[in-house]
Amino acid sequence: DVAPLLRSDRTFLPARFVAEGLGYQVDWDEATQTVVCWPAGQEKPDVSAAVEYLTSGQLPVQGNTVNGYVVPAKTELRLADPNMVKGDKHIVFNIDIKKGNLEQKYADAESILLQTLDADTTAKAIEFAKVTQEALLSGKPWDIKDFRSPNGMTVRVGAGWGGTSIQFSVWQAN
Repeated sequence: DVAPLLRSDRTFLPARFVAEGLGYQVDWDEATQTVVCWPAGQEKPDVSAAVEYLTSGQLPVQGNTVNGYVVPAKTELRLADPNMVKGDKHIVFNIDIKKGNLEQKYADAESILLQTLDADTTAKAIEFAKVTQEALLSGKPWDIKDFRSPNGMTVRVGAGWGGTSIQFSVWQAN
């Protein structure tokens, strides 16, 4: 049993509480880390095919967890070593602007940011990153900017790694 969790503009409720309240039976499969819900009085369904699909890495955000963030499995983002980053819910990653699929890198960055930042703050950070990218590519001066989410999380965006990448650093503001 866990308490409801408020994060950004969302409320997360315990699966068991909601499912049982709606008349479903609930089971936890420790081996696959899966919650299984089915109508009360019926036989428990075989969900092995669904579990296999969900853990196959074919979904856009299915990968490693870094400091509580789910990172896309085949991302081209460069992540800082989580052991070098201080604090819970802190993540640092870079987008190399000179090679690879920039559109996919920005999509991966957005998927990470949306895990703790609201949509408006995330959109502003991504837009600023693209402006910084343009400045770097054209040799113009660039800036570093912090964006604070209503939930107290902050993301700093600017150039990193010798001016060939955009760096994002996310942390809980004090």
